[in-house]
Order: sequence, then structure tokens, then C-alpha cells
Amino acid sequence: MSDTAPLTPIHIAVDDPVFDGHFPGHPIVPGALLLDAVLQAAATTHPGRRWRLVSGKFVSPAAPGDALSVELSPPSASATLSFRVLAGERVIASGSLQIVDSPA
Repeated sequence: MSDTAPLTPIHIAVDDPVFDGHFPGHPIVPGALLLDAVLQAAATTHPGRRWRLVSGKFVSPAAPGDALSVELSPPSASATLSFRVLAGERVIASGSLQIVDSPA
């Protein structure tokens, strides 16, 4: 993805209860929460579309307080887009989404 791709911030409170059980003594942001943020970013940047996860890879843990953001590529001719979840320049997760329906 290019250096100019827009970033969508992810806001997760440091004291969010999700960290209580994930994992005690060494909390990390759950992957499901990150993927939900990716889907929300796609829905915001491409209104009227629904997306499905095609692939996803978690490469680095995110801790409470990390400044996280989602980077999305423009959709390709095959109606897929690539994403990255970032903590600064560190890649937390990456993958791709595909449109599952036409615009509303």
C-alpha cells in the first residue's frame, strides 16, 4: 500500500473490560476486535457495501494504549481491498476483504 493511503484510527479504552481476560498479566487487543474495526473502516469509507474477510494474518500483538489505525487500499477490479492494522509503522495485522453485495 502507498504511503498516502488514508488511516482510520481505532479507539479502544485502556481500561476496556476486554483486557481483563485477554490475557491476565499480559493484556493484548483481541484479534476479533481488530477485525471488527477493519470492517467498520471499510463500511465507513465505502458506504452501502457489505464486506467479507478473505484472508487475515496477525503478525504482532497490540497492547492497551497502542495508537492503532486501519489502512485500506482502494478496491481492485475483483472487488477486493487489502488492509493493514498499524501501531505507528508496526504492522499488527494484514489481509483482504471482498465486497459481498452491490451498493444500496
